[in-house]
Amino acid sequence: MKNPYNLTKMVPVPSSIPLSWPMFYGWTVVLGFGIGVLTGLFGVGGGFLIVPLLHVLLGVPYSIAVGSSLLFILGTSALAIPGHYKQGNFEPRAVFYLSLGSVTGSLIGDLLQDLLVLYVAKGNILVFNQWMHSLFIGLLFVTSGLLLWPAVQSKGGASGTDRVDSSPLQRLSFPPFTYLKRANLPRISIPGLIVLGCLVGLLTGLLGVGGGVLFMPILLLVVGLPPKLSVGTSLGVVFFAALAGTIKKTLSLAPKISLPLTASLLLGSTLGVRMGIRINERIEGARIRQYFVLVIVLALGVLIWDLLRA
Repeated sequence: MKNPYNLTKMVPVPSSIPLSWPMFYGWTVVLGFGIGVLTGLFGVGGGFLIVPLLHVLLGVPYSIAVGSSLLFILGTSALAIPGHYKQGNFEPRAVFYLSLGSVTGSLIGDLLQDLLVLYVAKGNILVFNQWMHSLFIGLLFVTSGLLLWPAVQSKGGASGTDRVDSSPLQRLSFPPFTYLKRANLPRISIPGLIVLGCLVGLLTGLLGVGGGVLFMPILLLVVGLPPKLSVGTSLGVVFFAALAGTIKKTLSLAPKISLPLTASLLLGSTLGVRMGIRINERIEGARIRQYFVLVIVLALGVLIWDLLRA
């Protein structure tokens, strides 16, 4: 499918889209609804799905898909955070320290994307697309591997609140330390939280993912939060990382955000987020992890198919 977006004007180019305008924006609304459900259910911004799907299914260039995804994630996470906060699925101190790192990481990630285009792909859009596909596939493989790790599975007990007695960040002897009250986790290394946030924030600027796709298993496995508390905490960090990435890409010399595309995605996600939160209330914590793995496997299938086809 040809590119439906003019990179110099950030507006759709009608003659290059095999779909009619109502059909094109109709599919973006449907896609936004589906991602909104995932946001409310899993605490992820949805960028790990929306960026490759915009490119593979609708032909949106990766550079525009990444920037528009960040603005979209900013909106969906803002819609979902209040609901999870009311339910108590939120660890404020973890959000604060992880966000400090993720904001810095997202700015560095945006710079890395420019370097990938200029010096690795050398301006060749096909080479750039293959690199982005490969990075997304690698990201999803790592995430699914973490979620299937026995140490993570053991945290999703019948109530979804079980956890090991000592998490890696509790064993990290690098002061100062903080106490995560809602998770009842004492002596958590603050520098450790910041570094984790920075590493995941790199993906925000580079791939247009809010980081929730990795934050979920990291919060479970490394920090030691229970599943439902990980959902709301992940959303809080995703919000601040997406905010920093959106501001950086808005100020970029080359256009990286399409407002019409983002608006249609947000329209669908508004209802989707509410549905996702309701589903989250009705399922066990262990089920959250299992369904999340299933979504990742489906995304991997789409990306691998398109990479092989290309």
